[in-house]
Amino acid sequence: MIDIDVALPDSLLTERPDLLSKTEKVGAVARACAMFAVRRIFIFRDRMDGSPSDGALMQDLLNYIRTAPYLRRRAYRLSKEYSYVGRLPPLNIPLHQVKPEIAGDGEIREAYIINGSMADVGLGEPLPLVRGEGATSNGLALVRVNRKGGSFVAREVTSSPIYRGYEVRTVDGLDKVMSGGGPYDLMIATSRYGRPVSSEWNGLLKAARDGARLLVAFGSPRRGLQGIIGKEVRERFTWLCTIEDQKVKTVRTEEALLATLSMVRLAANISAGGEGHGKGHG
Repeated sequence: MIDIDVALPDSLLTERPDLLSKTEKVGAVARACAMFAVRRIFIFRDRMDGSPSDGALMQDLLNYIRTAPYLRRRAYRLSKEYSYVGRLPPLNIPLHQVKPEIAGDGEIREAYIINGSMADVGLGEPLPLVRGEGATSNGLALVRVNRKGGSFVAREVTSSPIYRGYEVRTVDGLDKVMSGGGPYDLMIATSRYGRPVSSEWNGLLKAARDGARLLVAFGSPRRGLQGIIGKEVRERFTWLCTIEDQKVKTVRTEEALLATLSMVRLAANISAGGEGHGKGHG
């Protein structure tokens, strides 16, 4: 399995005129990233066109969408930025598909920790929390639900074989993504002026081996990455055009995300000998 991180500028929403359209765009980004099991989404500062308020909105909405639906009312207070969350598409990642009863001993669920002693796991009543070293005092966490006598308890865990969604981080610039998220085996900058991905396919296959870590960076509606980042940072990336021979003037970021991440996942599956083939859309 490869790890994929995505980097997006805080100018991503600059051309969206209102909160509703901004919310819808963030929803499309969240769906694309979850579809291809992105590990982390970095929101980096675009010093010319960027907006800290838009960056904060992106982070808030991306976190909201990633949170299990049964925990959202507890985890988020009503505020203006959540006015249109009812228009967001569901992610339906594995941890969002839990039922209102325990499927079996050892089931992993997202939980909201209450006062460091109880865990809301979507069962109506919180479960007692068995604390471990570094346990969360309050807030979202991942737990394993175990049977104890005739009832259940929740034990906080730090990792899971189940995809739990992406993590969101905001950083000062793309260079901070590289230092804070790396080291990466391959860093891809997407651009219509990059080398055609077909000409770099063998290199992508080699880079997308099992256990590799990849970073994929995208530009904004007004400027591509080449206009956002400096020369020193540009030279550290492999510049690829993942939509070859495009017939439209511009490609939206949410469209570029789908095209690019599908290429990366395809390369990873081929490198792994076809593992995962046939586990697709339904």
